Amino acid sequence: MAVMKWFKEKEFACRCCGELPPLARANVRALVEQVLDPAREKYGKPIRVNSGYRCAGRNKAAGGVSRSQHLLGEAADVAPAGFKMQDASFKSELEGLVRILVEQNRFDQVIVYPTFVHVSYKRNGGNRHQVLKSLGNGRYQAVSREEILHGKTAQHSTERRAAL
Repeated sequence: MAVMKWFKEKEFACRCCGELPPLARANVRALVEQVLDPAREKYGKPIRVNSGYRCAGRNKAAGGVSRSQHLLGEAADVAPAGFKMQDASFKSELEGLVRILVEQNRFDQVIVYPTFVHVSYKRNGGNRHQVLKSLGNGRYQAVSREEILHGKTAQHSTERRAAL
């Protein structure tokens, strides 16, 4: 098994209880090794983990859906480290990170929020390669891979509720 190069397991432990159960630990390792480490390598700058594994209580407090991939350790909310949302360069840094994640094409979901990106990976297969943009209030807009890679905004996409 490969070693997590740029991240530590403790970054993905539940923020309220510090737990990272064995199944979640295995899923986190796969997410890091298959998605986040390669993205960090290409991005060339640190990536901050805002949220990784969540216990049921933390997931509810965070407003996560009942089938959230965070509950399994299959998802993380990440952002460029060392930047604040009000920094002039934050938006372009976040867009660059999203572009790299989508370009790699090794993910289940990439959901773009104003201040972070949710990325998930299913180590046992069935990755949907779904790219969404949050519209707020639990609404999402599908975005094509091409729109992300070429920096275009989705114009006529379908809104849907995502299984975060």
